[in-house]
Amino acid sequence: MTTFKLKLATGISVVAILLPMLSWALWIYCFNSFDNQVERVKIYKSFFPEFLQGRYSVSLISLLLCFLAIILASIYWNKRTPVLKTISNLVFIFAGLMVLLALFSLM
Repeated sequence: MTTFKLKLATGISVVAILLPMLSWALWIYCFNSFDNQVERVKIYKSFFPEFLQGRYSVSLISLLLCFLAIILASIYWNKRTPVLKTISNLVFIFAGLMVLLALFSLM
Protein backbone atom coordinates (compact mmCIF):
# COMPACT_ATOMS: atom_id res chain seq x y z
CA MET A 1 0.00 0.00 0.00
CA THR A 2 1.11 3.51 -0.61
CA THR A 3 2.10 6.00 2.02
CA PHE A 4 -0.77 8.24 0.93
CA LYS A 5 -3.35 5.57 1.79
CA LEU A 6 -1.66 5.01 5.13
CA LYS A 7 -1.74 8.72 5.95
CA LEU A 8 -5.33 9.02 4.74
CA ALA A 9 -6.59 6.14 6.88
CA THR A 10 -4.75 7.47 9.92
CA GLY A 11 -6.07 10.98 9.34
CA ILE A 12 -9.66 9.78 8.98
CA SER A 13 -9.32 7.69 12.16
CA VAL A 14 -8.07 10.75 14.07
CA VAL A 15 -11.01 12.84 12.82
CA ALA A 16 -13.42 10.00 13.64
CA ILE A 17 -12.21 9.90 17.25
CA LEU A 18 -12.15 13.68 17.67
CA LEU A 19 -15.89 14.00 17.12
CA PRO A 20 -16.89 11.77 20.07
CA MET A 21 -14.25 13.48 22.21
CA LEU A 22 -15.77 16.84 21.30
CA SER A 23 -19.24 15.69 22.31
CA TRP A 24 -17.91 14.55 25.70
CA ALA A 25 -16.10 17.87 26.14
CA LEU A 26 -19.38 19.67 25.42
CA TRP A 27 -21.15 17.53 28.01
CA ILE A 28 -18.48 18.28 30.61
CA TYR A 29 -18.80 21.99 29.84
CA CYS A 30 -22.60 21.85 30.23
CA PHE A 31 -22.34 19.77 33.39
CA ASN A 32 -19.99 22.24 35.05
CA SER A 33 -21.81 25.36 33.86
CA PHE A 34 -25.35 24.69 35.07
CA ASP A 35 -26.82 23.50 38.36
CA ASN A 36 -30.03 21.88 37.17
CA GLN A 37 -29.93 18.62 35.18
CA VAL A 38 -32.79 19.75 32.93
CA GLU A 39 -30.83 22.88 31.98
CA ARG A 40 -27.68 20.82 31.36
CA VAL A 41 -29.44 18.47 28.97
CA LYS A 42 -31.27 21.33 27.21
CA ILE A 43 -28.06 23.29 26.60
CA TYR A 44 -26.16 20.14 25.55
CA LYS A 45 -28.83 19.22 23.00
CA SER A 46 -28.82 22.78 21.65
CA PHE A 47 -25.29 22.19 20.30
CA PHE A 48 -26.59 19.54 17.90
CA PRO A 49 -29.00 19.71 14.95
CA GLU A 50 -32.62 18.67 15.33
CA PHE A 51 -32.15 15.12 14.03
CA LEU A 52 -29.44 14.41 16.64
CA GLN A 53 -31.50 15.48 19.64
CA GLY A 54 -32.96 12.05 20.30
CA ARG A 55 -32.34 10.19 23.52
CA TYR A 56 -29.48 7.98 22.34
CA SER A 57 -28.58 9.37 18.92
CA VAL A 58 -25.37 11.18 19.91
CA SER A 59 -24.17 8.21 21.95
CA LEU A 60 -24.82 5.75 19.12
CA ILE A 61 -23.08 7.95 16.57
CA SER A 62 -20.13 8.35 18.96
CA LEU A 63 -19.97 4.60 19.38
CA LEU A 64 -20.01 4.02 15.62
CA LEU A 65 -17.32 6.65 15.04
CA CYS A 66 -15.13 5.05 17.70
CA PHE A 67 -15.45 1.67 16.01
CA LEU A 68 -14.67 3.30 12.65
CA ALA A 69 -11.55 4.88 14.15
CA ILE A 70 -10.40 1.54 15.55
CA ILE A 71 -10.96 -0.22 12.22
CA LEU A 72 -9.16 2.46 10.21
CA ALA A 73 -6.25 2.59 12.66
CA SER A 74 -5.85 -1.19 12.49
CA ILE A 75 -5.86 -1.51 8.69
CA TYR A 76 -2.19 -0.63 8.30
CA TRP A 77 -1.04 -1.90 11.70
CA ASN A 78 2.01 -3.76 10.31
CA LYS A 79 3.50 -0.75 8.55
CA ARG A 80 6.72 0.48 10.12
CA THR A 81 6.17 4.24 9.95
CA PRO A 82 6.93 5.27 13.56
CA VAL A 83 4.94 8.50 13.63
CA LEU A 84 1.81 6.98 12.12
CA LYS A 85 2.12 3.90 14.34
CA THR A 86 2.27 6.17 17.40
CA ILE A 87 -0.79 8.06 16.21
CA SER A 88 -2.59 4.75 15.61
CA ASN A 89 -1.71 3.61 19.13
CA LEU A 90 -3.14 6.82 20.55
CA VAL A 91 -6.28 6.37 18.47
CA PHE A 92 -6.66 2.82 19.84
CA ILE A 93 -6.33 4.03 23.42
CA PHE A 94 -8.70 6.98 23.10
CA ALA A 95 -11.19 5.05 20.98
CA GLY A 96 -11.26 2.23 23.53
CA LEU A 97 -11.94 4.70 26.32
CA MET A 98 -14.59 6.47 24.28
CA VAL A 99 -16.29 3.14 23.50
CA LEU A 100 -16.49 2.42 27.20
CA LEU A 101 -17.90 5.89 27.88
CA ALA A 102 -20.44 5.57 25.06
CA LEU A 103 -21.55 2.13 26.28
CA PHE A 104 -21.83 3.44 29.82
CA SER A 105 -23.95 6.38 28.66
CA LEU A 106 -26.32 4.02 26.83
CA MET A 107 -27.10 2.13 30.03
